[in-house]
Amino acid sequence: MYKKVATELSLNRESVPDSTKGSEAAKKTLGALNTTVFGLAELRNTLGRGHGRTTPSPALERHARLAFNAAVALTEFLFDTWQDREKPG
Repeated sequence: MYKKVATELSLNRESVPDSTKGSEAAKKTLGALNTTVFGLAELRNTLGRGHGRTTPSPALERHARLAFNAAVALTEFLFDTWQDREKPG
């Protein structure tokens, strides 16, 4: 789903012109967003309680807080980007 949203919002490394000031940093950041999404999915699949698991998760509270805050930051960035692109003019 992230890939579809990122494509729709043109959030990929290739969408950043090389001539733009800070383009390398922007490319790295967009790459890190992609890595974050996959990391969150891996955390959920490895340590989460999904898929009908009944055993307690070995994750600590700090892991849960990291996953939550990363997901919030990513979601806010995507939503803000979408709102900015939807504004007329």
